[in-house]
Amino acid sequence: MLAAIIAHTPPAGRVLDLGCGPGADVAALAERGHRVTAIDWSAAMAEETRTRVARAGFAGKVDVHHLGIQELDRLASGRFDSVYSNFGALNCVPNLAEAIKLVADRIVPNGVFVASVIGRVCPWEIALFASRGDFARAAVRFARDLTPVPLNGRTVWTRYYTPAEFERVCALRPQASVAPRTWRVCAATLHGRLRRTAPGMDRAGCSASRIGRRAGRS
Repeated sequence: MLAAIIAHTPPAGRVLDLGCGPGADVAALAERGHRVTAIDWSAAMAEETRTRVARAGFAGKVDVHHLGIQELDRLASGRFDSVYSNFGALNCVPNLAEAIKLVADRIVPNGVFVASVIGRVCPWEIALFASRGDFARAAVRFARDLTPVPLNGRTVWTRYYTPAEFERVCALRPQASVAPRTWRVCAATLHGRLRRTAPGMDRAGCSASRIGRRAGRS
């Protein structure tokens, strides 16, 4: 994913990280000369990102905010050349359609949106939990609404999407499918006209990913 962001962001571009976690992507982009704004709903993750970039000497290139994606309208005004969300942060927003509208408002015309979203179907996960007799956990991804998912001793409320479901919310036309476990690079206008697609590398795990080139609002 990081390679895709770098490839589609102009030199010294402005980048917005939605759900920065511990800040590994943020530090890598700052190292390449980009100006990064990072947000995370977890105060602990936001602080960890601040610490990471400060230790790396990039504090002057990175702004970190304790904000959820659904609170993006609270961020100071400004638009970005690239906006991205890694490791399924968009799966945890209360309303994906509203979040995508907020994201679209933050992208410059012809800017890039990159999203890694956790998919609805993951055969190895189903097989693993079914083999343990935990059929409720095996079927958790098929819930249609936000559902509680145990993670490292905590509960994360998560909603899963098929590629088609995520694509419909983003209002991108389906001329190029977005396959689980596969990166595809797609350049689309605001109204979803397809310009080009190219398959990329397989991604470990079961996620659906999309890169959309958008002009302004959704």
